[in-house]
Amino acid sequence: MWVFISIITSAAVLMFGIGIYQWCSEKPARLSTGEPTIDPNDLTDVKAWNRKHGMMWILYGLCLLAGLFISLQIKDSLYAGILMMAFCFLPLLAFPVYHDHLIRQYHR
Repeated sequence: MWVFISIITSAAVLMFGIGIYQWCSEKPARLSTGEPTIDPNDLTDVKAWNRKHGMMWILYGLCLLAGLFISLQIKDSLYAGILMMAFCFLPLLAFPVYHDHLIRQYHR
């Protein structure tokens, strides 16, 4: 149980760190999808681009913590595990969709 709590908490702290780094970055943030680095001249607002990417990672960290706390309240370990998996992986499916939305919004 403590291993599970420490792993999820560590992952959430890492996601917060990535989010804060991207929020404060001067260079355009990117989602490591294999795409080339975006030239700052190709974006209409680099600061807003970075803040939205940073917020995406911070929200993912919050999803991990929410999944942890909710799954700890569930007595049945199968349902708790399924719920935790959903909180871990469903946001990851939304990342590329949101990134594409930001490309359409901020790319010149």
